[in-house]
This record gives sequence, C-alpha cells and structure tokens, in this order.
Amino acid sequence: MANGLFAGGDGTPANPYLIEDAHDLNAMRNELDKHYKLVKDIDLNTTPYNEGEGWTPIGEWSTPFTGVFDGNGKSIDNLMINRISKYYQGLFEKIYEATMRHLGVINIDI
Repeated sequence: MANGLFAGGDGTPANPYLIEDAHDLNAMRNELDKHYKLVKDIDLNTTPYNEGEGWTPIGEWSTPFTGVFDGNGKSIDNLMINRISKYYQGLFEKIYEATMRHLGVINIDI
C-alpha cells in the first residue's frame, strides 16, 4: 500500500501519479492540476472515509480539480458522504476543464 504517497509517477502526462489505495486517492486534493491513474480498485469502506461525514470531495468550489484522472478500467467502491453543503457532493466537488475517463463508481451513499 502506498498510503498517500502514491505507488509511483510524478504527476506528468507521461508518468502520472499511480493510485493504489484510498489514501492515495485522498492525496489527489494536494495537487489538483496533475495527472493520475488508478492501478487497483479502491474500496472507501475504510477509516476515516467510512466514519462521521465520510469522504470529503476533491476540488473545492474555489479551487476545482483541473487535472487528468484515468480510472484505467478500475472502480471506486463504497463512497459515503454524510454532510450538508451549499455546494456539490460526490467524489469530486468541482472539476474544471479536467479529463475523467475509464472509471466506475459503485455503491454510493450520499
């Protein structure tokens, strides 16, 4: 497990950050304009993403995700969000001119 340190890559188009666990997925919020690629299915039914308010969406209203997210045919499972917001709720709060491809999100509870 990479645990928020990514499984490789440097965030460029030729060498995207590799996401292999929930903590890597969460770390995307630190660099919203980079390139990312899932290398494993991600289960968010793990602490702290399955407790209290659950998952905090990536990319805030004022600072959206603008990068590239390649799901690589993988899926994100058990997305749980339990909060009230005046903006949007989901895996991402806001994206702008970003690319999302080849991703499944299943078992969503918002």
